[in-house]
Amino acid sequence: MKLKRAMYCLESSENTGRKWEENGMAVIRVTAARLRSVADSLQEMNAQFRSRKQELTEKEQALSAMWEGQAKEAFHQAFIRDEQQMEAFYTLIARYVQTLLEIAARYEQAEARNAEIAGSRSY
Repeated sequence: MKLKRAMYCLESSENTGRKWEENGMAVIRVTAARLRSVADSLQEMNAQFRSRKQELTEKEQALSAMWEGQAKEAFHQAFIRDEQQMEAFYTLIARYVQTLLEIAARYEQAEARNAEIAGSRSY
């Protein structure tokens, strides 16, 4: 039995649920506006994530001031490793957002060039 891959048409701001298939490959169609909307949402959530990470750092520092010994140092070292992972995650999402915005801009530039070419044709 052949497994078919379907794509969902995301041409509007909401998922229409329409399935498409193109040469047996999954294809996702989006608009530049949708890419920008998703990028904005991700950017907002990423800012909230960074804010919460900062709150955790402040709480860890306050806790560290109340405590002495090997357990304190072990917890602090584990927190530093986790904090590095959180920062790496933040950076990755920020790069993803930038990539989405670059893709949207390139698409809009290509559309503008195509419209200009189509408009300047003479028969």
